[in-house]
Parts: sequence; structure tokens; C-alpha cells
Amino acid sequence: MTIRQSAVAGMFYPDNPREIRAFLDHHMAAATAPVDACAVVVPHAGWIYSGQLAAQVLARVRVPDTVVIIGPNHTGLGSAISIFPPGLWRTPVGDIPVSPHARTLAARLGLTCDTAAHQREHSLEVLLPMLHYRNPSLQIIAITVAGGSPEDARELAHTLEAEFQGEDVLLLASSDMNHFESQAVSDRKNALAMERIAALDSPGLLEVVNRHRISMCGAFPVAVALENALLRGASHASLVGYTDSAAVSGDHDSVVGYAGYILA
Repeated sequence: MTIRQSAVAGMFYPDNPREIRAFLDHHMAAATAPVDACAVVVPHAGWIYSGQLAAQVLARVRVPDTVVIIGPNHTGLGSAISIFPPGLWRTPVGDIPVSPHARTLAARLGLTCDTAAHQREHSLEVLLPMLHYRNPSLQIIAITVAGGSPEDARELAHTLEAEFQGEDVLLLASSDMNHFESQAVSDRKNALAMERIAALDSPGLLEVVNRHRISMCGAFPVAVALENALLRGASHASLVGYTDSAAVSGDHDSVVGYAGYILA
């Protein structure tokens, strides 16, 4: 059995189960009944920076037994689209199984499952304790992507729809917003990207990210989520929150932005 060990526990989020539980007990108390959603957009920085917003997003949606989680490939390892094989992801709060759908989805895409891209990647791992908290019976399909065109996003979205048609699945796109520019510049750039997300405009999102050089690491995963959500009947993108690293660091000259959405 393929087991993916925790790579960033103790760095991006606590490695102590009691500390994890305390954080999630505090930040995931839903103010309203969780809603059914096609997809969510969730940030993936260290919990000290974006964990509260990520928790707020996931507290507001019903987390089914199967979650497809797509994030960027920060390490450059592995294939351009990397699907982790059936097995387990080990976290401080327990092992999370990978759905057998992983292998059949890879086959639909003409790929073989790949572990290299996942070994040191944080964009999926940091969200797993939150998903597990919301549904301990969770199984995942873990995908990292290195980017692509609007046509690539549409193809992956349609392939996901074909694989899971009729099943109760949540798609999670893991992304931070613009990186390491001033707060004023980042706010301006992020507003352009967020306008396209609100419009459920996948090609438009990728176009403004490229044209305005917005360093939104998960733009392609978000584009896939937008396309797939439309296929599944989504009609709006609800903004849960927007913040940046300056809220914690106090450094307004070099910030990373974070936005959270529910697509339903």
C-alpha cells in the first residue's frame, strides 16, 4: 500500500493532535447549517496566516465522503498532472484513504498515478486535518497540477464530471492569491482575479492572471473548479472572506493574499 507521510506537520500546521483539535474547535464552529456545494476555493498557507479563513470556508459546506482536492505543484517534481495512487495519506489526526477513483481517473486522462509531485507538496496536506475534522469517513483524490490552458482546465473538469457523475463529491481547489508585492498592488491585482471568480469565468481568470502577472499559485486548479462547478449546475460563487499575510505579520510591503469561495 502506498502511504504518503506528513511532510509539513509542525511547520505549516501543528503536529500535535490536541493543538489541531483546539484550533479547529475554535475556528470551525459553523454559524449556520452547512450548505451543499459543488466546489470550494480554499487558501493553503501556514495556518497562522490562512488557517482561519480555510476553516471558515470548510465549516460552511457539507463535506461528503469523497473530496477531490486539486492544488498547485510548488516543487516542480513529478508530472504536470499528478494523481496520487490509491493508498493512505498519513496526518497527525489519522490516516485518510485515497479513493480507488484515483486510478480510474488517471486512466481516463491517459496517465499513470504518480507520487513524486506529492512527497513535499504542502498545498493539499495543510487542508486534510480540516476535511477530516468535518468528516472522519473522508476519502480523497489528491491531484497536483503545474498549470495549463483554458482548454486544459475544461478537459480536466469534464473528465472529473465523467468519472464522478451522479456521485456525492466535493471539489476543493487549493490556492493562495498574489504573492510578495505590496498590499496596495496585491489588492489591485487580486480584485481582477476575484472579479473573474465571482463571474464563474474560468478562461477570464487565467487570462487576467497571465496578462497582469498575478502570482496566484492555484489559478489553474481554481479554473478547473469553476468549469466543473458549472457542469454540475453552480450558479454563483460566494466570497467567504479575503485577507493577507499582513494581518498577522504587520508587513504591508510584501504580502500574500488569501480568498475563500463557495461555488454552488
